[in-house]
Amino acid sequence: MLLGGGHAHALALPLLARGLPAGRKIILVSESESAPYSGMVPGHVAGHYSRAECFINLPRLARKCGAEFIADRVVGLDPNNAAALLEKRGALPFGILSINTGGAPNPPSRCFLPESDCAVKPVARFVEWLDKHQDEDAQVAVVGAGAGGVEVAMALDYRARKRGRTPRLTLLERGDCLLPALPEVARTRIVRVLSSKGITVRLNAEAVERESGILRLKDGEELTVDRAVFATPVGPPSWAENSGLSLNENGFIAVDSCLQTSRPNVFACGDAAHFLPRPLPKSGVFAVKQGPHLARNLLAVARGGMPMEWIPPDNTLAILSAGEKRAVAARGQWSAEGAWVWRWKNFLDKRFMNRFN
Repeated sequence: MLLGGGHAHALALPLLARGLPAGRKIILVSESESAPYSGMVPGHVAGHYSRAECFINLPRLARKCGAEFIADRVVGLDPNNAAALLEKRGALPFGILSINTGGAPNPPSRCFLPESDCAVKPVARFVEWLDKHQDEDAQVAVVGAGAGGVEVAMALDYRARKRGRTPRLTLLERGDCLLPALPEVARTRIVRVLSSKGITVRLNAEAVERESGILRLKDGEELTVDRAVFATPVGPPSWAENSGLSLNENGFIAVDSCLQTSRPNVFACGDAAHFLPRPLPKSGVFAVKQGPHLARNLLAVARGGMPMEWIPPDNTLAILSAGEKRAVAARGQWSAEGAWVWRWKNFLDKRFMNRFN
């Protein structure tokens, strides 16, 4: 059974279907019938892609792979009885389970999410919220200046300008450096692009409270904000504490180098999991790389064999879209920028989606 339609499961499902031992059945459970591809979401926000181009149709993918699709929400696990606890169906037994449900929105504790605000994840909810407010003039704060927050801020800027509006965007980063994981040359490029768009970047600006059009920072400063978009790191799934699995100190499901949890017949990957050998960013890049290896390990256990270790790459390619059809790329100490980088990214993203759609 596959819980969640994240990147890793979308890639693993066709591989599982081709290698599944006789007598085994695949069940895919997801609260939503469509799963966004995170690499194309900023392009969708900017208006470059339709929803169909960047969302995976999970029921159709399941049918192609001979799997059963169940639209339901996970509320917990009963590992002692090998059952997933679903909101509508109740207990659903499994032989081998893999979890790729993603994380949960995690704004600061005193920053509630009223109708005026939204978290970037889950993406489907963010896109629906955005469609409701796309024609409004507003002072918008993007809270969280990781790669996702930076891309969303630039996409919102371009989206507003296309509609003839003057965007007023502030990007808030609680640390003292923008995108510290990227090489300095790439950070310099991105800062220059943000500045050229008139997007205000605030460092050492940690949002702690949201009320009545005000976003209050940790140092006591109050910002007048009509809408707040939270691109803060995701939290663990709300049901993880009732899963009976070992968790890390932040509540994420702990997995070893084989992507196995504390129960040998239960695996986890993507944003829901914490990779014990070394912390990994909550990034779709790593979920994509986990997919094929996860499939091999699930098949190995299904055949009575042993799973193999997954070794994450040390250097991954990062390409950040810049609102319009331009992008910044970085890998190691190398970086590039321009319309050709966006075309390269567009090629890679569409090639990924063509596997499913």
